[in-house]
Amino acid sequence: MTQPIHTTFIAHGYTKEEACTYLLQLVGGIAPNNPNVNLGFLVITKPLATEAILQHIEKGAKKIRIIPLFIAPGKHVSEDVPQVLSEIKKQHDVEFILEDFIGNHTAYKDMLKRLVE
Repeated sequence: MTQPIHTTFIAHGYTKEEACTYLLQLVGGIAPNNPNVNLGFLVITKPLATEAILQHIEKGAKKIRIIPLFIAPGKHVSEDVPQVLSEIKKQHDVEFILEDFIGNHTAYKDMLKRLVE
């Protein structure tokens, strides 16, 4: 049997509880019946990205898709997310599929175009 690909969305992290709740509900609504999809934050908010990814590894995941929830390719996308993945790979035999940041996806760009038409 083929192992499922687990997925972790990674967001910044917020001091404002409403922002965190919104993102947790958003991700929960994307795949409400899939226990292999979760969300982690880079800073401030729990669960941290490392904790979210380790949840998958504890379930036996060998392949984890990472989706950065960022609009622009700033430091979090280019440095922080890859660093988190590198640190985990040093201790665990896991493959990461690092998707492009959300702001670079065609569907996101198309949505923005529709909003101004």
